[in-house]
Amino acid sequence: MNVRAYAGRSDGFFSVVADSRSYWRILYLLLSYPLGLFYFVFLLTGILLGCGLLIIGIGIVILALTMTAWRKFAAFERELAVRWLGIAIPPASPEPAPAAGFWRRFKTRLADPATWKSLAFLFAKFPFGIFAFVITVILTSFTLALLTAPLTYRLGSIHTSTWPPTAEFALLCSVLGAGLGVVSLHILNGVALVWGVFARWMLGGVQKPGRPVVIP
Repeated sequence: MNVRAYAGRSDGFFSVVADSRSYWRILYLLLSYPLGLFYFVFLLTGILLGCGLLIIGIGIVILALTMTAWRKFAAFERELAVRWLGIAIPPASPEPAPAAGFWRRFKTRLADPATWKSLAFLFAKFPFGIFAFVITVILTSFTLALLTAPLTYRLGSIHTSTWPPTAEFALLCSVLGAGLGVVSLHILNGVALVWGVFARWMLGGVQKPGRPVVIP
C-alpha cells in the first residue's frame, strides 16, 4: 500500500503549520463526535425498530429505508474523507437501478459486502469521535494556554494573579506552546490519517493498482 506522508514530506518538520489541510483534518476530528453520535442513535433506532416490527411487515420497509440512509451516510463520509483528510478512496459499488424493483434492490444491497462494511464504519465513528474530540481539545487547549501565557501574565499583573509568576517564565511558556503546537499538528494529522486509511478500507470499492492512498 502506497501511503504518502500527511505533512512535511520534504519541506521540513515545521511545514505542517503552513499546510491548510492540517486544519481541515482538525475540523474533521472535531466533527467526528457529533456525526458519530448522530449515526449511532439514528441507525440503532432504525434497526431495532425495523427488527421489532418485522412481524407485521412494516419492519421490512423501515429496515430498507434505514439501509438506504446508512449507504447515503457512507457516501457522505467517503466524500468527507477525500476532501478533508486527503485520502483517495475508490468509488463503492453502484446502487441497483430503480427499475429493478424494491425487493430486488433490497436483496442486492443485503448481498453487497459494502453495505455491512459501511454500517460497521458508521458505528465505529462514534467511539472514534469521542477519542478524536478529546485528544483534539486537550492538545489545542494546552497549546493555546501556553501560547497566551504572556497575555495571561499581563492581565494577571493587573488582577494580582500568581500565574505565570514572571515575565520570563511567561515567555518560556509561549515558546514551549509554539513547539507543542507543531507537535500537536503532527499528532492530529497522524490520527486523522490512520482513520482515513480505515475509511478507505471500509468505504472504498476495488482499488486500481498503483493508486496512492493520500492525495498529494
